[in-house]
Amino acid sequence: MIEEVSQILKMDNYLSNMNIQVIKAENGHVEFSVPITDNMLRIGAIVNGGATMTLMDAAGGMAVYTLGHGSNQVTVNLNTNFLRKIDKGPLKVRGTVVKKGKRIVFARMEIIDSSGELCADASGSWYIY
Repeated sequence: MIEEVSQILKMDNYLSNMNIQVIKAENGHVEFSVPITDNMLRIGAIVNGGATMTLMDAAGGMAVYTLGHGSNQVTVNLNTNFLRKIDKGPLKVRGTVVKKGKRIVFARMEIIDSSGELCADASGSWYIY
C-alpha cells in the first residue's frame, strides 16, 4: 500500500512538488515525512498556512483512499487548527480515518515537527464515489 499511495502522490501535479515520502499506509491510516523546502515558507521562515493545509488534505485523502472503497474521493470540508509555528523539519504528517459512512468519510490529521511538537491538527470529511 505504501508504493500505491506514493504513486498517487507523484501523479498529482500539485502534490508531487511537496517531496512527500510515505512512511506508513494501512487500512485507514497514513504517515508521511516531509522536508521543509523554500517554496513552502512565508515571511519569517515559517511554513505557509496553505502548505500546512495542503499536507493535511493529502494525509486525510490518502487515509480515506487506503480503505479501498470507491474509485476516487474529494474533500468536502477541512478544518485546520494552527497551534504553533512550523519551522523545524522534516515534518511528520499523519492522517487517520475516524468514521466511514456510505459516501462520506471523516478523518483527523496532525503535523508534528522534528522536535516532536504538535504544530497543527485538522479534521475533515471526504465524499467517496
